[in-house]
Amino acid sequence: MASNDLNSPLPFDKNVRTGKLPNGLTYYIRHNNTPEHRAELRLVIHAGSILEDDDQQGLAHLNEHMCFNGTVKYPHNTLGSFLELHGARFGADLNASTSFDETIYKETLPTDQGAVLDSGVDILLEWAHNVTFDSIELEKERGVVGEEWRLGRGASERISKQQAPVLFYGSQYAHRSPIGLKPVIDTSHQSTVKRFYHDWYRPDLMAVVVVGDFDADKMEQKVKTLFTPLTNPANERPRTEFPIPPHQETLATVNTDKEMTQTIFRMLYKRPSTDATTVADYRKEIVTALYNQMLNDRIQELVQNGKAAFAFAGAGDSRFLGNLQAFSIFAALRQDSIAAGIAGVLREVYRAEKTGFGAGELERAKKTLMSQIEKDYAERDKTKSANYVREYIGNFTQKEASPGIEYEYELYKRYIPGVTIEEVNALSPELLDHASRVMALSGPESKDITLPSKEDLLNILASVQNEKLAAYEDNASNAQLMAMLPTPGKIVEEKKIEGIGVTEWKLSNGARVILRPTDFKDDEILFHAVAPGGSSNASDADYMSANNADNVVENSGLAAFDATTLKKMLAGKEVSVSPFISSLQQGLEGHSTKKDLETMLQLANLYVTAPRFDSVASASFLNRTRSLLLNRSKQPESAFSDTLQVTMSQYSYRGRPMSAALLDEVSLAKGFEFYKRLFHDASGFTFYFVGNIDPSSLKPLVEKYLASLPSSDQHLKWKDLGVRPPPGVIVKKVYKGTEPKSRVSIIFTGDKKFSQENKFKLSAMAQAFSIILREDLREDKSGVYSIGARGSLDKYPHDQYSINISFGCDPARVDELVAEVMKQVDTLTSKPMEATYIDRVKKILSNELQTNLRENSYWMSSLQDDDWNGIDLATITQGNELINALTPQSLFETATQYFNNYVEVELFPEQHLEKKS
Repeated sequence: MASNDLNSPLPFDKNVRTGKLPNGLTYYIRHNNTPEHRAELRLVIHAGSILEDDDQQGLAHLNEHMCFNGTVKYPHNTLGSFLELHGARFGADLNASTSFDETIYKETLPTDQGAVLDSGVDILLEWAHNVTFDSIELEKERGVVGEEWRLGRGASERISKQQAPVLFYGSQYAHRSPIGLKPVIDTSHQSTVKRFYHDWYRPDLMAVVVVGDFDADKMEQKVKTLFTPLTNPANERPRTEFPIPPHQETLATVNTDKEMTQTIFRMLYKRPSTDATTVADYRKEIVTALYNQMLNDRIQELVQNGKAAFAFAGAGDSRFLGNLQAFSIFAALRQDSIAAGIAGVLREVYRAEKTGFGAGELERAKKTLMSQIEKDYAERDKTKSANYVREYIGNFTQKEASPGIEYEYELYKRYIPGVTIEEVNALSPELLDHASRVMALSGPESKDITLPSKEDLLNILASVQNEKLAAYEDNASNAQLMAMLPTPGKIVEEKKIEGIGVTEWKLSNGARVILRPTDFKDDEILFHAVAPGGSSNASDADYMSANNADNVVENSGLAAFDATTLKKMLAGKEVSVSPFISSLQQGLEGHSTKKDLETMLQLANLYVTAPRFDSVASASFLNRTRSLLLNRSKQPESAFSDTLQVTMSQYSYRGRPMSAALLDEVSLAKGFEFYKRLFHDASGFTFYFVGNIDPSSLKPLVEKYLASLPSSDQHLKWKDLGVRPPPGVIVKKVYKGTEPKSRVSIIFTGDKKFSQENKFKLSAMAQAFSIILREDLREDKSGVYSIGARGSLDKYPHDQYSINISFGCDPARVDELVAEVMKQVDTLTSKPMEATYIDRVKKILSNELQTNLRENSYWMSSLQDDDWNGIDLATITQGNELINALTPQSLFETATQYFNNYVEVELFPEQHLEKKS
């Protein structure tokens, strides 16, 4: 029970076993069976790039990589292959990250496969003190880290580097980017690399976090037994903190780059952070969350109703970095109103300070926060282990409170009703303190765009602060979502699909409902509706209008309510429904809690029967989108992807790359008419429900809101527009950008009869090939940071396969690495691959299937995809039959049927073309 005394200390979650070993290592252990038979393991080092010496910049990150390249028990690269043989996918289940202040190692492992979990804990121990820093592996890994460095290069990185000395004023953070300096990464002596490990990988700076489906008693004892013998180094270096010092003046920085695609404004109000240690601290966090919610609601309302001079924006208070908290403002600005956009978002922030929020706003914010915490509380027994892990890492690295959802729920119930508008409004002076303010503006370097200067930014700020601002007008509606309820239809037929818990209903209007009740989440219901048709039914002249029709409706609201009013009416409800239109389909997608199920169905009904056209809101959406596309072509990656797109579609009219100019073809009114044409007839729709649903409670709601929808038995079908990939072999080179980096995509395509078995085998073969490519091009050749092959097989609009192989690399190595990929393709299609690759993929797929079958989202996507493709739904649970049938020979036979025609597109920097010429 939560304490009534505001001065009471916040407890730590009673469901967690936590402690500190004599050597200073902290541990967090919790039993949790969502997902079943899985555990999340982390080794957290409270040390990152901020602790690097001058000759070590980038070596915190290189140390992270070296932990995977050899320990005493797992020499060279055997650690990754060992865990893959037990079902851990490299990248998703086995990974690590380095930031300024910490380095985190991750494993997601099965707990029902003998000693795999014990091995996982042993690996944490290996990372903690047994990394070998093999000289050969170190030289290889320098190249891999260099390729990761290369991938991050570009306009955003260059702008960040310019802004860092201002944002991190007077601090070491301005000079210790986690990616580091490439010359240091490439040339640092082995002893210099190991020095970072020796100094900072030590028990008093470590935490072990293990959460999952296991015996917590045994796990705690194992952690104590394994990690207690670790010792801290003699004469250990102090773990220095690097505060970001305050400054009285408001700092400003304006930066441009010729590859920037957007104009971005940021403002920070920095102040010393305080840890939440008491009930009073926690209550203040609730009050701050209410403030954030109300301010962002106002900003989004401006964007929605077309009154904003910016494309989108947001603001709020959160932890910043090091010793600081910061109230932050962010805005993406329109090219035609940069100064006005900055003034506009600042005006809303200072309107809140000068005139305050209103009682109606506060009540809606309270409902929203309470709804969120109620959902978290309802799902407390189904919370995923990864969520708990993030919380405990925050507790270790930043002293974030972790009292547990039961305690937090009690605090919310107790204190939210008593929060007054006066105390929320009283936060403004603290959040918007005039000291330690920073303004940062970045945008494209262009003769067509003139950014305000630093002095201009300060003048805009001063001007807004001196304005006499009118109070916000809160226009809310007390009307019912549906003034008149529809006359119900009927469920005319029911069919059970044995063995998988699925029920199918046929409705009196010709629509279908496919229902899968689950207990995977206590308060989650997923909803989807699909009908054939899509934008393929639009003429080329109306294609762009049709392609934006769903956005027109979603931004307009429903029935008599504009989008802003609708949002206010739904405050406190955990519900969402949105329309979508793809090339071959149209439909709805949404989610709700059990209590908001009827509201979700009402929204679904209204999107069919009462879509709304708001010309102002729709035009605002179009203008925002246009502003974000104006400078898109400046980005090298856009030139690369556009070339790939037009080549793959053989320069089809509908394969044109998105641009601001294309939006000139949009007629909002035509888009709305097209939407009504697609959605007017419910007889072609199938409605899917997955989640904690009581079918007997759902039945009358389906009859009232879905079976009542209009139908004419003349529903649309999708059209095959004849767009096909090109035959033969096509290689294109794109020269764009200044950074020394390349991108390569090789896409193999062709005709192949669709079947469930063919689709599965192609995907499995591509996954096994991905491991081969990773081991060759990354681990042996040190040529890439990441590489993969992705295989897909589609039935509509025609039977066709694609295999996409993509990677980034040094421009000087493109020819070499492409040749290596083709060499591996030749090997793959000339003889069966080694059985170990099949074994690893089979175990990965089996583990993922075991987890997926307990996920609502998996069931929803499987029901839709299989139903659309005519696959027997009863086979959804039979994936292991397909997995077990995989052999080197079967995948060899699969591989020989593909890899014929292909398109290869290569991106090079512009200077590469100059050197060639």
